[in-house]
Amino acid sequence: MTTPRSDTGSSPPPANSTTSPARSADAFDDVRPVKNARSVAARPAGALIAAIVVAAVAAVAAGVVAVVIGSVLPLVVVLAFAVVAGVALPRPLLVPVIAGFVVVVGVAVVVVTPLSPLWALFAAAVGGFVVVGFAALPRGTSAVAVDQARVEQQARADGEVLTLINDAARFRRLGARDDGEDDGTLKDVGVAVVQRDRLYRLLGLIERGLKDVDGVALYVLDDHATRLQLVEQRHRFTDDAVDVDNHAVLALGARGVGPAGLLGLAIQRKGPLRVVDVEGAAVRAHRRLGPAPHSALCVPLLTTNGAVATGVIVVDRVAAVAFSADDEAFVRAAAVEVVDGLASEALFEDLEAERRRADRVFTAVRALAGVTRAADVQKTAAAAIGELCAGVAIVDVDVGGSRWSIGHAAGVLSALSGHKGALAASSFVARALGEGTVLPHTALDKATPRPLLADDDVVGPAALGDLRVVPLAAAGDRYGVVVIAARPGERLRKETVAAVVAIADVLALALASARAFDVVERKATTDGLTGVWNRRSLDEKLADAVARARRSAAPLCVMITDVDHFKSVNDTWGHATGDEVLKGVATSLQDQARATDIVARLGGEEFVVVCEATDLPGAAIVAERMRLALKALQFTTAKGPLSVTSSFGVALLLPDDDDGHLTLEHADKQLYKAKTQGRDRVVAG
Repeated sequence: MTTPRSDTGSSPPPANSTTSPARSADAFDDVRPVKNARSVAARPAGALIAAIVVAAVAAVAAGVVAVVIGSVLPLVVVLAFAVVAGVALPRPLLVPVIAGFVVVVGVAVVVVTPLSPLWALFAAAVGGFVVVGFAALPRGTSAVAVDQARVEQQARADGEVLTLINDAARFRRLGARDDGEDDGTLKDVGVAVVQRDRLYRLLGLIERGLKDVDGVALYVLDDHATRLQLVEQRHRFTDDAVDVDNHAVLALGARGVGPAGLLGLAIQRKGPLRVVDVEGAAVRAHRRLGPAPHSALCVPLLTTNGAVATGVIVVDRVAAVAFSADDEAFVRAAAVEVVDGLASEALFEDLEAERRRADRVFTAVRALAGVTRAADVQKTAAAAIGELCAGVAIVDVDVGGSRWSIGHAAGVLSALSGHKGALAASSFVARALGEGTVLPHTALDKATPRPLLADDDVVGPAALGDLRVVPLAAAGDRYGVVVIAARPGERLRKETVAAVVAIADVLALALASARAFDVVERKATTDGLTGVWNRRSLDEKLADAVARARRSAAPLCVMITDVDHFKSVNDTWGHATGDEVLKGVATSLQDQARATDIVARLGGEEFVVVCEATDLPGAAIVAERMRLALKALQFTTAKGPLSVTSSFGVALLLPDDDDGHLTLEHADKQLYKAKTQGRDRVVAG
């Protein structure tokens, strides 16, 4: 696992990071930390102390000489020369310059003073002593600073190297080669990083999908089920002065206690927990730094049968506001995606034994790991499998197993593209799905004759050299099959079939993840009742539409509509009927809207339609068409037929509006005018 990320910065490497003996073949083993950093720093420090002592003694001796001579001028000259020599002269020149200076000083003292030669010799020695001491001072000081900076930089580099060593050791199980080649290792590191990016994006989706969330973190159990390890984290704090981080490891304790706190309790209960604590002590066990959360939602990651908890997602907020049941359902849906992603990582580990034969499998896995849409997953997988055989087709089968459709086809099976129909019970596809195994078990020409999909196959087995049908199943669900084929006169190699089976296993997990991701994304961006865009999506799409209108100088209009007297509908006909009315209104608005229009639910019975490249008269025409369509709706209820009317307010994009909100407010004012003028009308202005 890579070091967990955060919106406020990268987490530091754990203090107890270690390396194992298995790392002997790792590229990072050539890097060794500085073991004697203190002794390295001590050498320049000792030299500095010696220089200070020499300089101090020299200064005292120079003072004595100055008193004897009767002038401080020689002392000043000597000190100035010493400092300049120590700073400016290169080290090889210091010794001859100092020796020459001693001679010059001695001769000068004899010439300009009446002192005896003995005093002259003493004065010369003192001058040399001063030069040595004060010349060594700046060099000693700079040496200490340079060596200290080098030691600190080496320590930081060692920390980064240890982090890389730990990551490389984790990735090695995906990419180790018997022959020592490391290119596969680098590729598999990329796979793991992309998988981690998917989890990181999923946490971001949770963060955006829930209201006022301050932090989201993912923890997984270690192999011994005694500790929770931080995998990924996101924080909404953007102030650089706020340092926010979660604990990298939490030990599991007794029920309700222990370092893991609520996270451990959710693991033990195998069920979600929603907790609000005004003081924050009960919900901050996972938070290492930063503001204490006062509300938390913990959702455990459960296996398919719900019997085993493998980790937990924790969502928190600083405000003491409880998470709702809808929030819990949203995170539980996201947890399914996380479990599938972790299952994908486990599958990578299982493929290690087939590493040499499965290079292309890992290439396909890397490509699939970065795709989140089901159609893109199929296209990516088909491209990877197409490099292994002459033909490939990915077949979608409905839940009942009675009908099929082609998701993607290429090569000698490309004629299947776009086809669908009823699945023959005796076909290879139906039998492979029913038995959960690859069919036929042997080469096509030795197998029992069967249709591929239906009795009237577009491309039948007779037109192919060989054929295999590989079922796609994950977590007990079936997602269709992968059909591979060889050209007439050729056969599929055993190694090719094995590689396709491996890719199919990953493809099934990727399809499960993609569909779960689609569900989570749909819940985060659309209104749960009506299926149109929700308020959060409206804000984003309206701002984008305004930006496009500004760039192209095209008009843009916003309209708001609501159902007239909707409260009386709920009071008279019941809330269930009111919900049906809202769904019918949303469907009608979508039917009448153009392909480029944006339809969203603002809240309650209010809806918004954004019309790009449309002036005010044109938008008014669209609104009138929608009003008439809504008026023509008939709802069947237990109390008889029900029809409703609606009012519309339409506004043109205001000149000083950067994100559309001012125009939205202006459209709301036009809606109010429509209400005051008698309802069931369109007011544009």
